[in-house]
Amino acid sequence: MRTLFAMMPSAVPDFQYLRALNRANKFIWITDERFSRKASAHRIKIGDSSGANWLQLPVHSADRKKPIQEVRMDKSSKSWVPQWIRSLQSCYGNCTYFDFFFPEIRADLEAAADLTMLLEVVSYLNNRLSIYLEMPQLHTDHIMRITIAEFYDLQIKEIRNSNQVSILTETRGSYYRTFTLAEGCKVVSADADIDLPKIDNDALASVITDNCCLYDALFKLGPGVPDLVDYLRETN
Repeated sequence: MRTLFAMMPSAVPDFQYLRALNRANKFIWITDERFSRKASAHRIKIGDSSGANWLQLPVHSADRKKPIQEVRMDKSSKSWVPQWIRSLQSCYGNCTYFDFFFPEIRADLEAAADLTMLLEVVSYLNNRLSIYLEMPQLHTDHIMRITIAEFYDLQIKEIRNSNQVSILTETRGSYYRTFTLAEGCKVVSADADIDLPKIDNDALASVITDNCCLYDALFKLGPGVPDLVDYLRETN
């Protein structure tokens, strides 16, 4: 069976996104799908014992019905950077590795604010995160950027070479994804059919169960997140 990662770009990926990457044979971003406020290209989830919080990237209001590759950042709004910084400090300031990584994350956010296109910001933040977590699979050099039509052609090619082709997408992605499914392929939620092993590490357990963005894993588990890597190996 062949498995295609076709989740939408994510500003700072979460555990579901990472696990999908580790299950897939090919990694794809469909760049002419329409921007969706329900997707995670422009927002991230952080959280602690008091609850979850969503942080958003400001996108140009005129671009919210455009293909994601054409969506611009709203350069008139600079408040998102200090807002993200305050929220990360409040949420993770007491975590073991916060002081080690926070200066780097802060610099990344400030650099991202100078970029013009949403996908430029997403790519930059993903690539920086891949370094901190020592997870090259997160780097966007490994992602194919193709159109809806090209993705359909890819499905046809894959089904010719395999009896089964699964396409990993977001939970509830059917409500806003717009690509066409080729005959013989099936869409699978990225968190479906997961038999989760017992987790004895409290910090790792909170990373997995809360499914926040991977800044959560970085601040709680540290460089290379070895506990998370081992866990992914067990669940694949």
